[in-house]
Amino acid sequence: MKAEAVQLFRAGVRRGMVSMHRVRNLPKYAWALDEHGEVYEAKLGNDMRSYHGYRLGKDERAMREWVVEEWKERKV
Repeated sequence: MKAEAVQLFRAGVRRGMVSMHRVRNLPKYAWALDEHGEVYEAKLGNDMRSYHGYRLGKDERAMREWVVEEWKERKV
């Protein structure tokens, strides 16, 4: 599971799926789409060295839709 999370995070960064908001020059958020069409968000941790990832819920429909559309547009 951790290896998959790292792969998703890296894929999101490669596609530029990161927030404009920065904390100590690191993006506060990064987003990725897995092979099943699930949208994930990674948030910079309080330690400012690691990210915590989670799947976006159904209550975040607008954000999920944005990630899916951007993901398709930003093919590597």
